[in-house]
Amino acid sequence: MFLPSAISNRPLLLGAACAALLAAPVHAQDGPAASDAVEGIAEITVTAQRRATNLQETPISISALTGDALDQRGMADVAAIGGATPNLSTTSGGAGSGGTSNIQLYIRGIGQFDFLAASDPGVGVYIDGVYYARALGGVFDLLDIERVEILRGPQGTLFGKNALGGALQFITAKPGNDFGGTIEGTFGRYDRINLRGAVNLPIAEDKAAARVAFSSKNADAYGRRLDLATGRSIGRRPGDQDSFTVRGSLDLKPSDRVDILLSYDKTRERQESPPIVNAFIDTVNSAAPLWNALVGGPAGTPWDQRYLSPDPDTSYGTGLTDNRLDAWGTSAIVSVDLGPVEFKSITAYRKIFSLFGVDQDGSPLDYASTRNRDHQRQFSEEAQLSGTGFDKRLKWVVGGFYFKERTNDFNQARLLTGLYPALQALPGPLDGSPLSAPTAPGGFGNPLNLGLDLNLDLDTTYRTTSYAAFGQATFDVTDRLALTLGARYTDETKRSELSVLRVQSNSYVIAPGSKVKESYSDFSPRASIDYKVTDDLFTYFVYSEGFRAGGFDGRPTSEAEGLHSFKPEQLTSYELGFKTTLFDRRLRFNADVYYGDYKDIQLRTNTVSNGILVVATENAGKARIRGFEAELTARPVPELELTASVGHTDFDYRKLGNVPGLTFTSKPLKTPEWTTYASGQYSLPTGFGQLVFFGDWSYRTRTYNDAVNTPVLSQGAYSLFNARLTADFGKWSLAGFVNNIADKRVITDGFTVEALGFYNTSYNRPREWGITARYRF
Repeated sequence: MFLPSAISNRPLLLGAACAALLAAPVHAQDGPAASDAVEGIAEITVTAQRRATNLQETPISISALTGDALDQRGMADVAAIGGATPNLSTTSGGAGSGGTSNIQLYIRGIGQFDFLAASDPGVGVYIDGVYYARALGGVFDLLDIERVEILRGPQGTLFGKNALGGALQFITAKPGNDFGGTIEGTFGRYDRINLRGAVNLPIAEDKAAARVAFSSKNADAYGRRLDLATGRSIGRRPGDQDSFTVRGSLDLKPSDRVDILLSYDKTRERQESPPIVNAFIDTVNSAAPLWNALVGGPAGTPWDQRYLSPDPDTSYGTGLTDNRLDAWGTSAIVSVDLGPVEFKSITAYRKIFSLFGVDQDGSPLDYASTRNRDHQRQFSEEAQLSGTGFDKRLKWVVGGFYFKERTNDFNQARLLTGLYPALQALPGPLDGSPLSAPTAPGGFGNPLNLGLDLNLDLDTTYRTTSYAAFGQATFDVTDRLALTLGARYTDETKRSELSVLRVQSNSYVIAPGSKVKESYSDFSPRASIDYKVTDDLFTYFVYSEGFRAGGFDGRPTSEAEGLHSFKPEQLTSYELGFKTTLFDRRLRFNADVYYGDYKDIQLRTNTVSNGILVVATENAGKARIRGFEAELTARPVPELELTASVGHTDFDYRKLGNVPGLTFTSKPLKTPEWTTYASGQYSLPTGFGQLVFFGDWSYRTRTYNDAVNTPVLSQGAYSLFNARLTADFGKWSLAGFVNNIADKRVITDGFTVEALGFYNTSYNRPREWGITARYRF
């Protein structure tokens, strides 16, 4: 049985992290390109307040990663950015769903525990101002990105619902007047061949330009499926990559006052899920003994500890675990300068098809597996008016938002296959009670048998309609003191139409056409005060509120559960921070402390009620969240850049709801108490160009993957190391890299249904190396 081991020298590592913060102040997320030779740290412009501001004068806890920084760190998709950002967790939903492209985002202990549209994200995701509503397809390629902004704390006023934990904003490179571009290829371990490129195409100077970018990623699998008897590899191997992404944009400027940006993107994936392995099999306190006695045992194939995985990459499962994704979207951003005010419209339509599955029993037996087919489409429209007043001392923005979504999820759950007909074939109930008044399953026609027919076809269609109005204004009381007030009102209606068929008994748990409807409204205010103590020291205090909409149970196994809904979450947050740039822009240090009151927390539960498996979402009660983030960047000489960050999250439950197994000492999902990151980059001029050495280290304390903190599903404290060496010849560059140098295997996701006895885990990728060749034209 393969189990993760915790790192025993946690105090030493934490001490080293503190020493790094005090003695070598650093955390840069805006690493320069290898050819840059600026004396100080470059300024970063962000749009976290719906207008362009200097990162160092924005009263929000925010990290920014430029496109150059993403390239230097080898961050190819969204799941990769979490390690370099304090109090941010980004993983894919492997063990829970098998969906390689399903993102799991958490900021300061708040995120989304499920990919189903029955529940909403806790962290908002936006690309060029367009809201991405679902976790499906959320592990998208970071293709032709200008920068990524990670906003911590409630962002509901300007970004809307489901951003109570924070928001991730991705800004893509825009078309320009100059012809040029890049093309690159990466070749590495597991026969990796990645190709990507971008080209800028001027059409009419200052009037029209286009830009096209693409990315193709292909690699062989690193996992294995083994035949238990022979030990030979069988079937398709898990853990491969096969994806293609293209993005195009057209920028039109019919006049000096009008700008129209049209965009289109498409992603296609055809690959297997990562290896999903059995960390533990419970054949005592679960349904396994009954299934083995009536199904597996008589067939000579009981489900037991033989199917424990010997390592993180090996499974004995034979079920379908393919991952298919087809996602595309188009948007139109129209900006009009009306003189005293500016009007902006962001119109977008997106569509997703996703198919994925997971073999949860990790064996060739038909004990537990699921398969999901999802169709999602959304339309959104945001209109903004912004302007200034009082000699530009007042800056304001008002707007409205409309969102409409339809998602169909068809879930084939094949659990305890064969048990229902075996119970029907028995002469009577298992406990000897009369069949006319049974107190246990067993016997033909026994109604209690139906609760153990868990071969289910769950067909659910979710519809969401949301309206919002928002506004925010900042007034410069003096040249150094500013006040900001904002608010957003949201009105939302959710509908669910569902049916649940028991396949073996051909009976309905919930008949087709069953419908549920709920409506929610929320008022989210925000207030901040910021003060420039000196030209180099900016301080701020923020009060903000955020909410996540309620929803419905997405996997009902009873009629009552199908009609069950859960309440919205609410977060009230207080944040105090400062940002400083010192020594002629050679040192930047940003830090904040935060406190939050978090109530009606949504958590997924797996229980057994009256002999029936119940998978539901409940409101867990209240919690207090407090902690801090600190980020530093140092550039003592032009050739050297050092970075470091540390984040701390202290999450304490103060009131418990109806979540079995949850205690006051339980910790939140996907949220280590400490996150630490450090990197160094050194550029060495040579006769042919320059050599750029880069290395980084990330450290995280124990992380739990379920609400009740099941030990076998958790990951102990760990460190990851990466390195990269680039030879830059001007137009040409050649880089060699090693990711996960120490080959540290880390549990990235874990899932269990205790009543069935399986405990699944999935891990990060093993050590990989390769070379990247790039040409700029």
